[in-house]
Formats: sequence, C-alpha cells, structure tokens
Amino acid sequence: MNKLNKILTALKQIFPPYLLLIINYPLIIGSFINFDLIDSREIVLNFVWVIVFTIPYGFIKKKTYYRSVVLFYFI
Repeated sequence: MNKLNKILTALKQIFPPYLLLIINYPLIIGSFINFDLIDSREIVLNFVWVIVFTIPYGFIKKKTYYRSVVLFYFI
C-alpha cells in the first residue's frame, strides 16, 4: 500500500488536477456541444505539454512558476 501511495503522489505532482481541469476545460465543453469536433490527439498532446511544464516545477518548487504555467495554458 505504501508503494501505491508513492506512485499516486508522484502522478499527482506530474499531473496536478486543477491544471488538467483548466487545460481540458475547452475540450470537455466542446465534447458536450459536438463530440465530432474533439480529437483524441488533442488530449494526448495536452498531457505531453503538462509533463514538459510540470517536471521543472518539481525541481524548482516555486509557486510563481506553476501559476505562470497555468496562466499560459489558460490563455
């Protein structure tokens, strides 16, 4: 059980839930409007970019970096 908690904690650091919600919000709303407009590759690309931007946050540990990344994704 301890190993599972460590894995879940690491995944939570790599994929912060609020960041994933902000990034995928347009895709979620778009899927309710017209599912044919949403491509699954967009979701995969979002996850790849999340990894690219959150791994440096894991090393730096500064909230300003994290907030700037969230702002960048939101814009």
